[in-house]
Amino acid sequence: MEHIIKSRRLFLFCFVANFFLLANPVFAEVSTESAFVGMYTQRDVDSQAQLFILDDKTFCFTFTGGSLDLVKAGRWEEDAAGGIIRLNETRVEQPLYPVIVTNVDRLGPKMVGFNFDGYSLSEAYSPVFAVSNSAALPTKFRPIFPQNVDSWSSTYALPLLAPDKAVYFFIGDVEAETMGRPGEKLRIAQYKLEGEDAVRIGFNKRQSEPPYKFKAKFDGHVLYLDRDKFGVRKSMPPELVSEVRAQCIVPILQDQKSAGAADQGEAQLPKNARLLTPIKTFELDAKQIAGEPLFKGETKAVTTATDDLETLIEAERDSLKSAFDLALKNSKKVDDYLRLAKNIAEKKNRIETHLFMLTDEFANLLVKTNVKGDFKLARKIFNAFVDNIHPAAAGMENKRVNYNISVMASQGIILYGIQKDPALPNIIFGKLLGKDFDIKTHKNGTLVYNLACFYALTNDKENLLVAVGQARVRGTPTAQFMKDKDFSHYRQDADFLRAVK
Repeated sequence: MEHIIKSRRLFLFCFVANFFLLANPVFAEVSTESAFVGMYTQRDVDSQAQLFILDDKTFCFTFTGGSLDLVKAGRWEEDAAGGIIRLNETRVEQPLYPVIVTNVDRLGPKMVGFNFDGYSLSEAYSPVFAVSNSAALPTKFRPIFPQNVDSWSSTYALPLLAPDKAVYFFIGDVEAETMGRPGEKLRIAQYKLEGEDAVRIGFNKRQSEPPYKFKAKFDGHVLYLDRDKFGVRKSMPPELVSEVRAQCIVPILQDQKSAGAADQGEAQLPKNARLLTPIKTFELDAKQIAGEPLFKGETKAVTTATDDLETLIEAERDSLKSAFDLALKNSKKVDDYLRLAKNIAEKKNRIETHLFMLTDEFANLLVKTNVKGDFKLARKIFNAFVDNIHPAAAGMENKRVNYNISVMASQGIILYGIQKDPALPNIIFGKLLGKDFDIKTHKNGTLVYNLACFYALTNDKENLLVAVGQARVRGTPTAQFMKDKDFSHYRQDADFLRAVK
């Protein structure tokens, strides 16, 4: 299996090996099953290679130099001629074009986004792409990048496509011939989508290369790999053998499901993502490359990934703010805002990131609509919040979100005072305030006052007196109670008069 590890981990691994070298500069010769078993090191000014040959017929090869960190492992066997061993790299076969698919669940109609990892695709010869609504092989493949530019570092995105236009897609490149020169054949992989709406495509350069095969032999005390001088054998302490086996041999020789992701530089697949397996691979004539390149240069329009949740969330926030601003200015635009908010609330993988903004906007919109006296529209806003936003916000450990919920409850009490709808109290107390609500500790003074109004309207004198007392503690003046018609029934009540003073 081809395996590239992080620089820090490789450095630590080589440091451990070098520590044993320095701590034991001269090792006595140890009798082993093979004279080749041991550790070999080759160094120059800015690089180091090490070869670890173990007595269980496995080996590990590491290289560090500049920006390249490389680890390979495999098995070795003694040559029939004697005095020679052959080291054969082992690796799990992976797709030449790793493809990660996921569902980002965008707003609006279902669309599919194709994203191309420019960094890895820069390693391919003339990469090409095509989409189709059927399994039939396309007759033409468009180049992804111009031929005269071979360094692309961003993620490049095609405009979104309708799902029925991109059931199948094809990715390929020109196969290299001897000495790394491009040949005349296209190697193509065909994939099929199963309902996913975001696709990220890369290129696995090392998978395109044949596995490493070395022939090792001694000349005196020096090991040569394919005629190149490598190093002198040093025996390995048991601790180092265990380290090599755990950090190199075992991870590479065992089949890892995430191998393809690792070769793309992905330590783990994103949540709810999976690696797509090609359904077919084949070769075609390179003359089937035709048309303009999909991407011609670095612009924001082509480098904004359509599978990036952070970008998606930012766009949704912009849409929400624009719709909210219009709804505040024009009541005819409120329905547009409510529809957008409902759509965003249905995005289970990111609704929590929007709750602060959504609850804030709903609270402001409902307050202003009630102040205008448009109580029919206010009820629509209230219902939309209860049905679509509150289920995600309920129980959330966020003071601002919970305060906004209390504002919605407070404004719902105002609606009850106007509409006298018997369903409202159950919603206000059962859902919005909940069983843990404590009027004596709640911070929203307006809600406390409105609760006093509610208890007055429903002739609940016991709770009325508690609410009036708490409202007075929070600064509501006596005059406000005496002027508010909701309390007209109690203006001669001695208990009420004591409570408001």
